[in-house]
Amino acid sequence: FMSLSAVVNRMGREPNTLSGIDEFGSFLSRINSKRASPHEAAISGMLRSLWGASYQTIVPPEWASREATPIHAPSLSMYCVSTPQEFYDALRGGDVSNGFLNRFLLLSTKLRPEERAPKLDSNEVPLTIAADIQAIANSGSRLRAATMHASRVDPPEIVATWRNDEAQKVYADFGRYIETERESDIDFLARTVEMAIRMATIRAIGIDPVQPRIGVSDME
Repeated sequence: FMSLSAVVNRMGREPNTLSGIDEFGSFLSRINSKRASPHEAAISGMLRSLWGASYQTIVPPEWASREATPIHAPSLSMYCVSTPQEFYDALRGGDVSNGFLNRFLLLSTKLRPEERAPKLDSNEVPLTIAADIQAIANSGSRLRAATMHASRVDPPEIVATWRNDEAQKVYADFGRYIETERESDIDFLARTVEMAIRMATIRAIGIDPVQPRIGVSDME
């Protein structure tokens, strides 16, 4: 994304979007730079708004030459890669306090996988993976799936429920732990509970897209 308008254009065309960004630290350096244009600096705020939309409608800014078109049910996933040093060097204090940083799931490692000959061609998707993805895509109403971004916000195609009270208790206890025992780290951990339930939901749907239920193992 080169500017705020680029984010708006992309989400307007495809509200359900996966964005892969290599050298993410360089991207952050550009939008956080003191020399960044207003359209570059505004990217962070729009990304924060999209992250928390949850099937609501986002009304983007309106420019003199372009009418603002609402974005219905935006779902933006970002897969970003960077070296730890470049990533953390690019952050500003505001990225911590305004909630930009704690919207990311950060996975850091210094390990390299052992080199070996690939078992499959890089363009060959295993049939089991393709079948599982197809099962998720076909779950729910096909009519709603075909029209969900036409003119209104439809409810989620798939709804995951709790498997039992124990699973919901893990969720509730985790939230209380963050609020009471990690209060000093709240800028970093404010969305940890929400991140956990999102990942648990994805896992449950991957296991059973027809009647997904979130269990204790999903939450853990």
